[in-house]
Amino acid sequence: MSRAFRLGFIELGTQRLEPELKYYTEVIGAKVTECGADGSVYLSLGLDHHKVALKTSEEAGLQGFGLQETSDRPLEDWAVHLKDRGLTASLKTDARPGVPKLLEVSEPGGQVL
Repeated sequence: MSRAFRLGFIELGTQRLEPELKYYTEVIGAKVTECGADGSVYLSLGLDHHKVALKTSEEAGLQGFGLQETSDRPLEDWAVHLKDRGLTASLKTDARPGVPKLLEVSEPGGQVL
């Protein structure tokens, strides 16, 4: 049986990075933990490296999200489980700052989770 997940982080695209960054830091109280070479900014809301990633993009809005396991089932098992159900799943290491291992899943429509 599948176990529960919790929201790990969200990646948001924006056409205007500075006003978004100001909102998250001054209104929400997030702290900048890292700035990527591609202009992305990673923001922490507490103990994790980041909960929000802001990226300059022509298309504003949700671009991706990460779920964290709340069970002991390894990501490798999830990759096999999802592939058996027709989804593309690939295990990646150090693909995001502060995320040592993640499972990238593409649904048939092309959306990456």
